[in-house]
Amino acid sequence: MTLRPAPAFFALVLGWIAVTLADAQTIAEPSWVTAWKRAHPDPRVMSVAATARHETERARHRRNDLVDLALALGLGCAVLSLRPKESGDVAPRLLLWSGLALGAVSAGRALIEVSERASIDRWSVSDQALATVAGPNAERLLRWRERMAPDDAVIFVGGQDALLNTVAWALHPRPIYFVPMAVPDGMGLERVAELGAQLPQGRGAPARWLLDLDALAAGKPDRALLELPPTAQGDGTMPSDHDGDGVESQAAERVDAEAGAEQDR
Repeated sequence: MTLRPAPAFFALVLGWIAVTLADAQTIAEPSWVTAWKRAHPDPRVMSVAATARHETERARHRRNDLVDLALALGLGCAVLSLRPKESGDVAPRLLLWSGLALGAVSAGRALIEVSERASIDRWSVSDQALATVAGPNAERLLRWRERMAPDDAVIFVGGQDALLNTVAWALHPRPIYFVPMAVPDGMGLERVAELGAQLPQGRGAPARWLLDLDALAAGKPDRALLELPPTAQGDGTMPSDHDGDGVESQAAERVDAEAGAEQDR
């Protein structure tokens, strides 16, 4: 078999580059990207640990992108080296074969990831895009979803409207309720759970959860999700949503009153 020497050489070089990059866990970002990030800081508020995880995930994706690019270009050169009788400009044919190879490599990587997640029952169409949409909160949202039964009710509080749709999407199909009530940072978690249990939303569900969007946005996951204790009436039965008229406003008033008391101290 006759080979074109130049494309064959570049195929070997690019293959070696792809293998070398694949051995690295992460790839550091270029200096110009770091400078741009300093000039345009991320408006999201994240803890130090969440920021570190986010940067590690970005570096891993950067490594994967470079590996895929080198591998695709190497496969394109390999195809050209095996077709010595073709004449004409090499560049368009290299782009064609490399583009096809890049699509195949990306599809293969996606299938491997889907297979790995499906083996532990953690994949759906929404999960595939969740890392892009939710960023550093993606893994945490998946862990929270695993803690909840599909019929559990989730009550959102806080004012982070940008997070509301993302979190509701991640927790689908659980019923979602939104209460426009802010939880002060200084309030104890037991008191938060006690007041949340008085809310009428979701009563009758197997379990109810209170999710503070403000705490999630501030990088405080230990305060962001609470399982609410069951609330029983005097006869031992659970009250329905219709029995809670005015309870939501009363709970909000108690939260505001206690927040004011904390500030007075």
